Formats: sequence, structure tokens, C-alpha cells
Amino acid sequence: MSSPTPTGESTTPRISRSPVLLDDHFAATADFAQSIRLAQDGRIVITRWSGQVHVVDPAAPSGREVRTAKPPRPADGFYYTAVLEEDQLCATLCSGVTVVCTAAP
Repeated sequence: MSSPTPTGESTTPRISRSPVLLDDHFAATADFAQSIRLAQDGRIVITRWSGQVHVVDPAAPSGREVRTAKPPRPADGFYYTAVLEEDQLCATLCSGVTVVCTAAP
């Protein structure tokens, strides 16, 4: 969390309200942005089921920089949450998931 300065301004970079394009070929019918986490250094980590992990740096000189990493992908399973710690990116992988469905209330 950011802490207020004596002038009342935040100590973390401001995030623009304008959209940030992560992937112009996002397969919306087969993929999902599962997790959005704030790293200690202020970067934003977005994990997709497919294993695509987007790291948005709002403090980059360009104003917003998006980098994409893709951890190894096994034959089955979904990625859930990626965590960025300095130069390491670690993600949880759930393999062998069973989905149970019922009628919505």
C-alpha cells in the first residue's frame, strides 16, 4: 500500500485510467485473466490461465510498459497466480482440475 506524503500525494506511481492493451490476440473464449497482483516494487502482475503472465510497469519512462512471460506449459492444467520477486517470476499451476457445474440460482 502507498503511504501519504506530507502533501497528501501517494508515494507509489499513479496508474492511468486509460486501458492498457496486454495482448491484441487474447483468446477470450479459451483464456481468462485469473489473477492481478501488485509486486513490492509497484509493478502489476496479471496471470492468465494459459500461462501468459503480463508485467505492467507504471513507473517506466514511457508511462506504462508491458512485458509478457510464459512459464513452461504442460499438456494440461491452468495457471492461477504468478508472483514477482526481484528477478524471479513464480506461478502456481493446477493440473488435473475437475470442474463441477450446476444450475445457477
